[in-house]
Amino acid sequence: MATDTCNSKDATPLPPLRVLLCDDDTVVGPILEMGLEALGFYVRMAQNAVDALCVFAQDDFDIIIADYGMPGTNGVQLLRQIRETCPTVVTVILSGLHSSQLPTEEGLECVDE
Repeated sequence: MATDTCNSKDATPLPPLRVLLCDDDTVVGPILEMGLEALGFYVRMAQNAVDALCVFAQDDFDIIIADYGMPGTNGVQLLRQIRETCPTVVTVILSGLHSSQLPTEEGLECVDE
């Protein structure tokens, strides 16, 4: 008879996924951070690409989430730089812009589908 390992009291819990969240919006960023933490993710926050690259260099992450419309280096440019050093990290781009204002699919090659 098979046992249900999903409900086993002896199962070792997995560590939370580690997320680097980069958003320059001082309202949206913290809301996303709180929501991800409430879902059990470990979250480090950065408010621009320069800070995100510094945080990324100091820690290991499973997922990188970046806002597209940041001043200076935008989210796509940030994810390209991260993918150069860590091609297997999962990347997500967020935007409050209308899709017509975003780059074409060729410009989003650094984002996971």
